[in-house]
Parts: sequence; structure tokens; C-alpha cells
Amino acid sequence: MQVYNYRNYHLIDPNKECLEILDHMDGFTQDFKNPILERLKNNKIKVRTQYIFNEQVKTNYPNLSFQFTGLFKTVESLHKFQNFNNKKNFRNFLCSFNGTDNVARQFLTATLFKMGWFNSNYTSKMFGTFRDRIDGNIDQFFDDTNQSRIYRKFIIDDSDQGEEFYKSVHGFEYQPYNHLSNINVLADKINSSFIQIVSESVGVSYHPFPTEKFVYPLVCKTLWLAYSQPLYHDYLEKYCGFKKYDKVFDYSFDTITNPVKRLIALMSVLHKFSYLSADDWHDLYLIENDTIEHNYNHYYSKDYLKCLQKYTNE
Repeated sequence: MQVYNYRNYHLIDPNKECLEILDHMDGFTQDFKNPILERLKNNKIKVRTQYIFNEQVKTNYPNLSFQFTGLFKTVESLHKFQNFNNKKNFRNFLCSFNGTDNVARQFLTATLFKMGWFNSNYTSKMFGTFRDRIDGNIDQFFDDTNQSRIYRKFIIDDSDQGEEFYKSVHGFEYQPYNHLSNINVLADKINSSFIQIVSESVGVSYHPFPTEKFVYPLVCKTLWLAYSQPLYHDYLEKYCGFKKYDKVFDYSFDTITNPVKRLIALMSVLHKFSYLSADDWHDLYLIENDTIEHNYNHYYSKDYLKCLQKYTNE
């Protein structure tokens, strides 16, 4: 069976009877269409992927027989990490780690800068961009130009400092795919932050696709929310058994399909916590302690893989 990943999606042969397509597959549109599956849809093909597809995807591609092969394999890569810092000492509100350039990370890092939450000691941005590019990307998610004008005010900084920030690169010894090395570099930044914003791959796609990124705060026993695809947190709870921190956080932002509106809704959730003291953050952390411990143990026991087993067998 031929196996493909993001490096060779363009070589996928639609005449094969069985294909395995790894990674994010370039994401899904709002009506759950996918550029790769569009090329395959007229043939009877068994397609193995790292997605558990919703019913609309299956309806869109009746000729294709889908099989889930398991989560993105790097999710398992942090099983060997040991978090020796069991005592939280919150010195910082928020951390977030943004690797390769994509539209969602342009939006997220720009918004963090606009909010005054981008602390280069705790947040990375491994790419440079420019204001007009981000502005144009905002426009593509709105038919109403007035809506676009409103939402850009929460993302775009029109000052010289803003343009300088967009062009800048901020990093922390990042090694692609070497997650054990990366977590050891980032663990102290995560442990000393009240919350981590997980910056997922293809965040402007419309079908959930979790990678290893949510595991970083989980193994550090740190509260986190993700800027990712709609219903991402529901997906991890339903299929993997990881619980939400819903005693403290309102997850209604996760149901918003428009990625720009979803981001600003996420920022609204966080805004009220940014004014609190470190003692307040610690108290909120203790409120979610049972869930934090559940998710930590659920990962290291590999029980989440047991939850997924029935879907790999289907």
C-alpha cells in the first residue's frame, strides 16, 4: 500500500485501490470538502487516514471507504518525558508556541501582540510576515466588508511597532520533530504560566485534527486551550477521553466555525483572567486539579489509546 504525507500529497495516485494518507491532508473547507479527496472521489478506494471523520465527510465521498489508523503518531512521542516540577509558581499569564507559518498562527500571534500578551520570554513566533498579508487573510473569511473591518481591530496593529513585530522572529531552540528536546526547553515556560494557548496545525481548517501540541501543557500539568479547528476540544473528549477544564473556562468559542470570530471569542474568554493575581491563578488551577490529574494519568497510562482502539477497528 502506498503511503503519503504532506511532502508528497501532489503525487497521490487516484487509481490505487488502497492509500494511506498521513498528517492533516491540507485541511477541510466549511462544507467538509478536501482537495485530496476531491481528486479521489470518483474511484472506489480504501483510504486510511489519521482522522476520525464526521458523517458529512463520509456523505461527501460515498465512493471512498475510510479507515482510521490512529492519532498523529507524534502524540505518543512525549510518553518518555518526566515533569519534575510538581509545584506551580505562576510568574506569567500566557505562553504559546508558534512554529511554521500558517494563517491561523498569523492571526494568533498578531492578536496576542495587539492584546499586549505576547511576551517573547514565553511565546514564540518562528516566522516573519507583514501587515497587509494578515489583513488580506482576514478578508477571505468575511463576505461583509464591515465585519472584516470590525474584527481586524482586534488583530491588526497599525503602528510601526506592529509592522516590526510582524516581520520579527522569536524562538526557543526549536527542533522540528524532536519533541523530547523541545519539551525540555519549554517546560519551565509552560510550568510558570497560568495557561498555554495551543497553536494547532491547519487552524483555519474546519474538521478537528489533533497533533502532539496539546500534549505539551498536558504533561506539564498546565491549563490550556487551543486555537484550532471547530469542536477540537469536543473531539479530544469524545474520542480520546481527555476532559475539558470547564469548571473554569467557557468552551462555547470552540463551536464557532469562522476562524477569525472563534479566535476573538477565545481572547474574550481569556481577557478576564489576565487581570487576576498569581494567587488567583493558583486558586483557579486548584479548582481544576482533578481534571488536570485525570488528563495527565490518562495520557501516561495510555488509556487514551484504548479509547481510540474501537475506532481503529471499525
